Amino acid sequence: MSAPIRLALVVAAAVALAGLTGLAVDAHAADSGDAAPSDAALVHVGDDALWPYTSRTRSVAGRTLAVNVLVHGDTDGVRRTFLDRDWERGGDSQLIPWRSAHGATRFTYAAVNGSGRWLSESFQANDGSYFGSRLHVRGYTPASANWTAVQAHEEYWDWFRLRHTVVGVDSAQSAVADDLRMTPGVARVTHRSLGNAGRVNGDGVATVVVFAVPLLGSLGWFRRVALRRGLLVAALPVALVATVRVGAVAVDGAFVGVPPKAVAALLYPVLALVLPWLTARLARPLSPLAAFLAATVGGAAAFALDLLAVGVTAPPVGLLTHRVSLALALGLLAAAVADSSGRSERTPTAAVFASVVVWGLVLLRALFGL
Repeated sequence: MSAPIRLALVVAAAVALAGLTGLAVDAHAADSGDAAPSDAALVHVGDDALWPYTSRTRSVAGRTLAVNVLVHGDTDGVRRTFLDRDWERGGDSQLIPWRSAHGATRFTYAAVNGSGRWLSESFQANDGSYFGSRLHVRGYTPASANWTAVQAHEEYWDWFRLRHTVVGVDSAQSAVADDLRMTPGVARVTHRSLGNAGRVNGDGVATVVVFAVPLLGSLGWFRRVALRRGLLVAALPVALVATVRVGAVAVDGAFVGVPPKAVAALLYPVLALVLPWLTARLARPLSPLAAFLAATVGGAAAFALDLLAVGVTAPPVGLLTHRVSLALALGLLAAAVADSSGRSERTPTAAVFASVVVWGLVLLRALFGL
C-alpha cells in the first residue's frame, strides 16, 4: 500500500473517530443529571418566571435552543393557531399550513405562583416535511398560567446523523409572528430581549404577542370552526324538541289505538337523556363560555317555540321559571364538558356530575309538580 493511500486512510479514520467522539459527548450531555436553573437565569413573564431555553433533559446541562416567542393570554387560541387551521384570519387565506408534528421531547423550566418545575411541550407543529426541511414549533403552557412560550426554528433531516439539524431560527420566528399577528383578538405584537442570543439562536430578541380580550379569544366566535360548532349546539335543542312534539302528534293521529302514555314513554327519553347527551358531545370542542351560551340560548329558544306551538303566549311564572331553569341547566352541562384544548378524552369532573344532577332535579321538579 502506497504512502499517500496509507495517509488518506489514517486521516479518514481520525475524522471518523472525531465524529464518534462528538456523538458520545453529545449523548453524555443529553443524559446529564437534573438541575434547575438559577434565579439569575430566569426572565419575568408577568408575575411568573421562565428559563428562556429548551433542554434535551430536565436539566440546564441539556440546553439546546432559545425561546423566541411569548404569547400573553388566550392559551387555547395559540394552540388552535397551530393545530386547528379550519378558519380564516382577517379575510386572508392561511399564511402557513401548520400541522401537528412529531419531534424529540424538549423541556423548559417555568416558575408559576412561586412553584418551579420542568415542562414538556404542550404541542408541536411544523410546516414542511419531517424527512426534508421544515419550520418546527414547540409550545409550552404552564398549568394555571395565562401565557405560552414558543420555540420556533428551521431544520432539516440529516440521513447520516439520523436526526434533525437546526440551521437557524429567524424564518420560523417570523412565520409564527405573522400568523399570530393575523389572529383575531390580538392587540399588539412587540419585541423583547430575553438575553438568550447565540450562534443558532439569533439575536436573543423574542416576539411578544398580546391578546386584547382573553374572554373573546377563548370564546372562539371569531373562528369559523367554533362558530359552526356553536350554531350546531344551539340548533340541537330546537330540532329535538320540535321533533318530539311533531312526532308525538303524528303518531297519535296515525295510530288511534296506541295509548298516549306509551307514546310519551317512548319520546320523553329523547328530551331527558338524548338532548343533554348530544349537547355534551357537540359542545366538547368549544370553550366553556361558548358552550354555555350556545346551549342556553338554544334551549331557551327551543322551549319558547314549543310553548308558542301549542298556543301558550303568556306562560305563568312557574312554567316560565322552569323552562329558564332547564335552559340554564343545559348550558351548565355543556360548559362542564367543554374542552377547547384539543384533548379528546377527559376524566369526568365534579362540575360534570354536578351539572347532570342539576339537570335531573329540574326535570323532576316538573314531573312531580314541585
